[in-house]
Amino acid sequence: MKKVIATTMAAFLVAQVASAVSTTVDFASAYVFRGVTANPGFVVQPGVEGEAAGLTVGVWANIDIDNVGADQVSEIDLYIGKDLGSIAGWDISAGLCEYTYPGGEDSLVAEENDGETEVSLSASG
Repeated sequence: MKKVIATTMAAFLVAQVASAVSTTVDFASAYVFRGVTANPGFVVQPGVEGEAAGLTVGVWANIDIDNVGADQVSEIDLYIGKDLGSIAGWDISAGLCEYTYPGGEDSLVAEENDGETEVSLSASG
């Protein structure tokens, strides 16, 4: 009986974790970031995001379909965010995003493997 209870509890736990994970795959004719065309050809942009207890963690990438080879992945973003609750009717959240550009010289930044970190605080209400 203990095995049945443990198995049932594990199945419910896995179902809860699985429901908090989402995946996306977008296709576009070009990748434009902050007004700059990073990839003028067709791209695929996969992403995976998980959420639990108000904490969101995810990864997103830009893959140049027309450029098969070492520079095919031009950007990988890692991000984390936290809902901080409400203050005076405003929903407050904070986040951190690490933009990395493994594409080398043709990427948005001049130096190979250079990146950018962004810290944000937002409110809506």
